[in-house]
Amino acid sequence: NFLAPEVTVNDLTELFAPVGPLAAVRVIHDPKTHESKGFGFVYFHASADAAAAIKRLSGRMVQGRRMKVSYANPQRPLDE
Repeated sequence: NFLAPEVTVNDLTELFAPVGPLAAVRVIHDPKTHESKGFGFVYFHASADAAAAIKRLSGRMVQGRRMKVSYANPQRPLDE
């Protein structure tokens, strides 16, 4: 897991918004415990902004953990 449990949607929004307009931001939580699973998703309107975010933010330390930023392989629609 690459995100500290304390990282919130607001934290990710603040980190990624300077790169470009965001479509959505999610931190994934366990449905039973409501604890963070240590990863999330950031959706950009433009694919060029997503590529820039990977280049600029991958490896950055965020709340004591080195963040991994990469393209996701979607398994279900965003609105679920």
